[in-house]
Amino acid sequence: MLLTEHAEAIEADLLRYYRLDLLDYHRGAMSARRLRVLVQHLPEESALGRALLASPAGLPGQRAARRPGSAGG
Repeated sequence: MLLTEHAEAIEADLLRYYRLDLLDYHRGAMSARRLRVLVQHLPEESALGRALLASPAGLPGQRAARRPGSAGG
């Protein structure tokens, strides 16, 4: 699960881009839907975006050929 694998990057991004604390989700002050929407719309240069670009799977919906250093990119 994305939140489990990249909790620290998500926490940093929520603070940086939205001034929100990930703990709000765990406390019940932020819905799962809101967290999903916020994470889904983080920019590629976010900590989560960089972590996902570095992973073999890349960003969701991104073709491997578009990643820097890959064939055809």
